[in-house]
Amino acid sequence: MSRFSPPGRLERWPVMHPLFGRLSIMRGVSLLKESGVYRQTSEPLAEEITAAEITYLGGHVYEITSAEALALMAAGYGSWLVFDVYGSGVYGAGTYGGI
Repeated sequence: MSRFSPPGRLERWPVMHPLFGRLSIMRGVSLLKESGVYRQTSEPLAEEITAAEITYLGGHVYEITSAEALALMAAGYGSWLVFDVYGSGVYGAGTYGGI
């Protein structure tokens, strides 16, 4: 299994304060798959989410199949994939054996 976390965007706080104006926050960007094509959106509408084949909401981590991982890699989102090397073990999710 693999994990996927959609890309984020670093944004500055929209304030004029000399200290707080320097702060930045990471905002999640959602990824929608429509007709086999991936599209990024910062604030998806409910209609867009239900109409999409696959929806990855920003700020979340998803467990995906190898077929989905290959499709995301082909679309250029390979750097946001995490591959589990050993799987989950008897001591929980870790690197020691399998269940």
